[in-house]
Amino acid sequence: KKWIQSSKRKTKPFAEYSAYASARGSEQGAEQGAEEKAASMAEMQSAVEEMCRKLHLDNVDFITDTAGLTERKRKARGWYSPRTERITIVLANNRNAADAVVTVIHEAVAHYGLRRMFGDRFDAFIQSVFDNADRGVRRRIVELSKKHGWNYRVATEEYLASLSEDENFEDARGNMGWWDAIKRFFLDMLRAAGLRTRITDRELRYILWASYRNLTNGGGGGGIFAQADDVYMQGKLGVGQFENDVETLNARFNAELMKYINGTLPIGFRFDLGMPSPYLLSTGFPNLPISMRSSLIDRKAGDLYHPFDANDLADLVKAIQKPLAIFTYTKDNIRNLIVDLKHDDKHFLIGVTLGYKAQGIEINSISGLFPKENHEWIKWIQDHKALRIDDKKKIQDLIVSLRTNPAESARIGLNLNSVAKIVKDFENPPIDAQNNNVGDDEEVLTRDGDFTPRDRAVARDRYNRMVSKGAFQFREAVQDSMRSKPPSPLPRPGH
Repeated sequence: KKWIQSSKRKTKPFAEYSAYASARGSEQGAEQGAEEKAASMAEMQSAVEEMCRKLHLDNVDFITDTAGLTERKRKARGWYSPRTERITIVLANNRNAADAVVTVIHEAVAHYGLRRMFGDRFDAFIQSVFDNADRGVRRRIVELSKKHGWNYRVATEEYLASLSEDENFEDARGNMGWWDAIKRFFLDMLRAAGLRTRITDRELRYILWASYRNLTNGGGGGGIFAQADDVYMQGKLGVGQFENDVETLNARFNAELMKYINGTLPIGFRFDLGMPSPYLLSTGFPNLPISMRSSLIDRKAGDLYHPFDANDLADLVKAIQKPLAIFTYTKDNIRNLIVDLKHDDKHFLIGVTLGYKAQGIEINSISGLFPKENHEWIKWIQDHKALRIDDKKKIQDLIVSLRTNPAESARIGLNLNSVAKIVKDFENPPIDAQNNNVGDDEEVLTRDGDFTPRDRAVARDRYNRMVSKGAFQFREAVQDSMRSKPPSPLPRPGH
């Protein structure tokens, strides 16, 4: 039963992949590329077949090219067909052996059920939550256990399910890091099963709710009304078919921002700004949630040199999805975004620390936030620090407006004619077709075919993270698997 623990991921070193990519464009490179691709697909199939033997799966088929597939399946890495009860892997659309293995894991989890995979580990997770709860939370769980025959495990699950409600969730987040502890226990359960992945707060809230819902429905679907409740909860939390809808996330952020302004937001609150857009991913952002602590606004809004009003941050979620420009920083793990939000005609700079680890959870953390003098960040373009420039017209118009203050340009060495030409000729790195801010098709996983990043540094970061994480598929699999057989109750403590 140790399905995931026994899987081994095989990937090519980045140097080999980079050598292949740099050879493309010439006839010799094309031939080498075809040979590499064939060898890579053979490696993928071998790795998947090895994993299937360990998972006791005998229903996996392979496709080596996309000819003859429908438009929807042409970009898919794989899918499960309820009609034939078979899993199909499109080798040509998977990047490497690790990618193909994760695709199969996604389909296997969705088919067999998460509880069958985790077994006692899920019970251990529930027990960790109960054992580490403070007196107030434990008292609440004990009160809930009365209606469950003093079954503390079921009562703990009901308590966790209640965190799908915003008020209860905010209480947990403001309670000395209690929510972070719950999330850490859950990730520990995944790691114990050999899964190293990332999960957002909203996703975990939905998972805990759906798990308890499955338990109360006796492991069944619960009928049409239960299905309606499930769709409602997905929409409320912005997961599943509603996952990371920018408008939903933006509206939620604006509402939370108003609570901050009114003084009703819990201390230590962390704003959830969704997942990186393809524009951000193309500049080396890891595929991790973007988060910002409310205390950052406390520190930055009252800054002597760059003051601003919290109201200026309305619509921040939408603004960071496609910044005006994205720049490098002296530290490789930081990106500076110039977004279309202003204070006194100065565009906001949003500094993001990539892959920041907070209490055992890895995120993209907003660490800088202030209105930046336009002359200064335009000068960064002249200094060749730009990774992306997506609104060239708006930036060109801004350059024209800066000509009214030639003294400031001269002071910092800004040549507006030169920078205007750089903007005009600037070529952005290509973006992946995968959109993290739109829910994916329930049956088909989509991802673009080629990987051609702008420069070697960005390529290394993107490639290494891509082959080591399967968060995109696993998040879906977790949600799909909540309708399998529930585990037996945990014995009452002391019995």
